[in-house]
Amino acid sequence: MVLPSGDVPSTPTSGRRSAEVNAILGASFEKLKIILNDLATQTSIPTTQIIEGWHKSCGRVINGTNHWNLYSKYFTKHEGQERRRLGLPLDAPITPTIRGQLYVKFKEENSEMWQEILEIHNMIEMSDLPTQTVAQHAQMFNKIRKKLISLVSLLLSSMS
Repeated sequence: MVLPSGDVPSTPTSGRRSAEVNAILGASFEKLKIILNDLATQTSIPTTQIIEGWHKSCGRVINGTNHWNLYSKYFTKHEGQERRRLGLPLDAPITPTIRGQLYVKFKEENSEMWQEILEIHNMIEMSDLPTQTVAQHAQMFNKIRKKLISLVSLLLSSMS
């Protein structure tokens, strides 16, 4: 890419973008917006689904889940089990460094499924909230069911 000034930005760029780069991005985003809206009109698919599909087709799945936060909730419910991962006594204080070590050990011991474990745990915790309607409970049940089926399928494929 060559900027209007004739400069070629270093790759990758970091830090604050120049006004020139922002102008190029702004114009390009407008072009992308027109393309996305045209695709949405032609296919009757929402633009968010089109973007997700494009990311998946390029092997880039965007996951906005903060697994560290999910692990913190998981740790609270399973503190004894998590302490045993590092052989920590129940009265030992959990510092941020130790919590990080526990998180790393959790990921190592659950290599391919650690994210799914945390996500399912979070879904189950959310489904226990008494303020949900019957429809919300049914929706959460179906999400958990699909996640568990996916997890079991992954486990079975890793065994074969």
